[in-house]
Amino acid sequence: MYTMCFAPCPMRRAFAIHHSRFTVFKGGCMFVFGNLFSTIGSILNMLLTLYFWIIFARVVLSWVRPDPYNPLVRTICRLVDPVTYRISRIIPTRIGMIDFAPFILMLLIMFLKEFLVKTLFDIGLRMH
Repeated sequence: MYTMCFAPCPMRRAFAIHHSRFTVFKGGCMFVFGNLFSTIGSILNMLLTLYFWIIFARVVLSWVRPDPYNPLVRTICRLVDPVTYRISRIIPTRIGMIDFAPFILMLLIMFLKEFLVKTLFDIGLRMH
């Protein structure tokens, strides 16, 4: 036998379905989506921070001229160079011997961390 009642909830409107042995709350699972958005924000924050430091390592490697056959150097170059090349095609970033494409990419990552990650965290907090 099922009966419905409206249970007052200070944070969100929820109602309960009472069964003879248990009570099931409907509409009160938004915290799961809040946790999902917070977790996505945390993972994105870590990935953007890691990529920021990979770009920084690529800038330092461009000053030092390491062995181009080193696997670590090749991996860093493969991760950063395609993105900086696309930025250089859109915006003229080379002034003399200095290329500002990595700097622009670092600014873009800082913007994404400030805007997108904080927005995901705020969405997650509002769903709790």
